[in-house]
Amino acid sequence: MKPTPCIVTLWLLTAALLASACGPEEGGDLALRLYFHHPEADPALRADPPPEGEAPPDISDYRICVSAPDMGKVRCENFVVQANRNRARLSGLSVGRDRRVTFQGYNVSNFVAQWCGEVSGVAVRDGATTQVSMYLSVCSNFTPTRNAMGNARAFHTASPMPDGRVLVVGGFNSISGAQACDVGQCHRLTAASSIDVYDPRTGAFEATGLTLAIPRAMHTATPLPGGRLLLAGGVGQAVLRTSFPAGPRPVLEADPLDPGQAGSTAEVVNLLSLSLETQAPVPLAPTSPRAHHAALGMAGGDALLLAGIVPSTNAALRSMGRFQAAAGAFQDLPDALAAARQGMAVVPFGTASYLLWGGNHAAGGGPGVFAEIIREGPDGPLESVPAFVTNDPGRGAPLFYSAGAAQGEYRALFAGGMILDAAYDPSLTDRVRPSSIVRMVDLQEGLETFVDLGATRLNFERALHAMVALPSCELVNGQDKETATAMVLGGVINYNNVTQLYQLTNRVEFFTTSQVFKEKQTNAGEIWMNAARAGHVVTPLPDRTFLITGGLGAPTGALTVLDSAEVFNPASRELQVR
Repeated sequence: MKPTPCIVTLWLLTAALLASACGPEEGGDLALRLYFHHPEADPALRADPPPEGEAPPDISDYRICVSAPDMGKVRCENFVVQANRNRARLSGLSVGRDRRVTFQGYNVSNFVAQWCGEVSGVAVRDGATTQVSMYLSVCSNFTPTRNAMGNARAFHTASPMPDGRVLVVGGFNSISGAQACDVGQCHRLTAASSIDVYDPRTGAFEATGLTLAIPRAMHTATPLPGGRLLLAGGVGQAVLRTSFPAGPRPVLEADPLDPGQAGSTAEVVNLLSLSLETQAPVPLAPTSPRAHHAALGMAGGDALLLAGIVPSTNAALRSMGRFQAAAGAFQDLPDALAAARQGMAVVPFGTASYLLWGGNHAAGGGPGVFAEIIREGPDGPLESVPAFVTNDPGRGAPLFYSAGAAQGEYRALFAGGMILDAAYDPSLTDRVRPSSIVRMVDLQEGLETFVDLGATRLNFERALHAMVALPSCELVNGQDKETATAMVLGGVINYNNVTQLYQLTNRVEFFTTSQVFKEKQTNAGEIWMNAARAGHVVTPLPDRTFLITGGLGAPTGALTVLDSAEVFNPASRELQVR
């Protein structure tokens, strides 16, 4: 683990904002009352937190800014912690709705913001008082959430809700010790049916009392019209392989002896009432049970399930399943894809178009049809294989468990994944291996091609990792400043031939405008997650931070499933405190 300063042990700051207005145009007031909450000291760090209610020692001042599209310019003021006794007031604000309020706690010794927070949708009203909760996290770093999830989870889903909260569903919640399986050694994973809700306004998870009818992991969650969420497919039991004496095999497979009923069913959650809408699980089309697939929300309100594996056989699928929201039933679309896929990455681009990357192992060796495009047409999905598909190993790659992120409207960035094709790499005779391969694809219609990134690769070979596009995010490396446009988090980074175990990581990398991956962000410091994770989920939050939940971990050396979560607050280019 990285050396962690005392600042991270604070976990949480919360602020209550009281806003009132005294005029129709100018003269509204924003009163800020801060209350700082600190958890117990971390014995490993031998550091005691400040007394409850007192500001952390690494900030002497803080800056409050209020902005809105109709305000013309941002209104900011700085306050001294001791002089204001954790209280501040901004006067002369314009009355209106959809105000964005930001907090930056910093120290005048270096003017570097240490704690950041944001809340949007604040109404500064005439003659009224508005109370808003704000959760503050470490600027440009990872902050553990206020509490753990109600259950450990890996290969789960975490979906934004209409009110800004996050619904965390299912996933594997237990893992066995290493044991013999049909090929080599493996761990057995068992799925959960529990559901948690994370509230970014408080930085805490809430129990829902809601459970799925069927435990499921390796499933998908797709938004439907009317504030509903479709939870489809998956498995109840799976095996995670740690050795491959009989040749390359996928790392994660359904347990064919007991895959459960998740793969052939779906359930619908009403996010507005937080209730299960389906009285009984909805059956998938008879020929389309699936897990480890992808899902897309369609413009007309339907949902599309793509490829994946058959839970009872682990055979990869070429089919798609369309959930017809109006009828509440599935339609099977057999052989709709150019290749059978599982564990692929999917990146949206343009209008109702998606690039599917990897998940295909060509029988004849080489990359095969490693990518294809799905376009939604007026009568349903249309698939096409883009012109840049090639068997040139320098361009394509037979990858599983890769990750991708959009880079603007018509570009997609992909990084890492497992290679298991000995025709591509002759050394892959007895195992699969994480990769550091990076590819950028230009997806303008008719001009689909690779972007030359030179020798750009990840700093670590990774698979089962996560990757997200970043908002306007500044990197500071010495005197050089540049923008980070994507972030890669965690995963398994290598395979130890002696112990026959994959090594998990908490290392983080940023893809920059100079088209390289860097591990350092502000203050030239490396940024690591608080826990090593693989099979975790990253969810963008309304305050432009990111929630990282669960995953496989090994905090004590033995492989386990994590119940912890953390929040990443990017370094914004707006982060100016003087």
